[in-house]
Amino acid sequence: MAKLKMNNHDKIKSLTKSLIEDCKIQCPNICNAIELSHTQRDKIRLCVEKGGLIPADASLVVFGSLARNEATQGSDIDWSLLIDGQANGEHHDAALAIKSELSKTGLPMPGVTGTFGTLIFSHDLVHQIGGDDDTNRNTTRRVLLLLESCPIESSNSRPVYERVAKQIVNRYLEQEPDVLLPDGTRRIPRFLLNDVVRYWRTMAVDYARKVRDRNAEGWALRNIKLRLSRKLTFVSGMLSCLDYRLNPHRGENGGSLFNATGMKVLDAQEHIRKCVATTPLDIVSRSIEGYSPDETHKAELVGSILGSYDTFLGILNDEEKRKRLKGLRPGEHEKDPIFQECRELGVGFQNGLSTLFFETNDELTKATQEYGVF
Repeated sequence: MAKLKMNNHDKIKSLTKSLIEDCKIQCPNICNAIELSHTQRDKIRLCVEKGGLIPADASLVVFGSLARNEATQGSDIDWSLLIDGQANGEHHDAALAIKSELSKTGLPMPGVTGTFGTLIFSHDLVHQIGGDDDTNRNTTRRVLLLLESCPIESSNSRPVYERVAKQIVNRYLEQEPDVLLPDGTRRIPRFLLNDVVRYWRTMAVDYARKVRDRNAEGWALRNIKLRLSRKLTFVSGMLSCLDYRLNPHRGENGGSLFNATGMKVLDAQEHIRKCVATTPLDIVSRSIEGYSPDETHKAELVGSILGSYDTFLGILNDEEKRKRLKGLRPGEHEKDPIFQECRELGVGFQNGLSTLFFETNDELTKATQEYGVF
């Protein structure tokens, strides 16, 4: 199989692995998921490249676990064709051709909600932020493009993707011209943070709506994902915004969350664009490392946060357990050992996050209370 072309996800994929290794904690499911994600993205790339299916003004983008480097054997291919150009009837034809080719890979296709597996237009993502025209679907696509997406490499796919992501970031920041003051003081990008929080709350409300509309079909699996993977995505967005001001990774390497050389202070645009190219697990791992006061505290956070998440991925990768969760009905969960195990994992994950945000670093605690709560 051809090697996957190097991209930003590949360059930083060792952050979580390195932290796990440094703390001598076994997380085999996270490591396996990273490798499987690369393999599946490579499979998709080869599939669409040989047919030249991606238009010049478009990018094939994957979302969800495949983009987060958390793919398991049952993971859907949550893909969309991102268009950044004039309306053209050929875009629809390209999306249908991509859908047809991807169906031949044997990988699970997107769900029935219509959020993925179709066309996305950059104009809506950039200009429809807030207001009546910013539908739940549009908000979901925009926020997930920033928090958990990855372009499938082709001659034009990455440039289109990065151009759109940059415009979305700029759109958020143009409302806050004083996010970086002349003296170098950084302020929280509150417009972006508020939209990340809004997305998380909307997702929690929509979960209840989907349970009702679908007669509770698949509710247990969605419940567990809300407690873990969906929460992880939200936390990574919140940390990305808070870290811009708190800058916990000064140290010998200077400057930024991403260890830029020298003492250069990265502006908000560059900081957030780098976050876009970073998986949620890596953002959380980097924050654990940056905010932890000592090695013992760091190891405890890795064990509670990454350890819980690793076991969760192992359950998702078990076909029988995943099938059992998917078919579980309300009222059956209280006596179901797999659901109870997942619930306990969610508690452990939450406890670890609470420790990170409220018991690890005074500045992080204060910022979380000020900007994340009130």
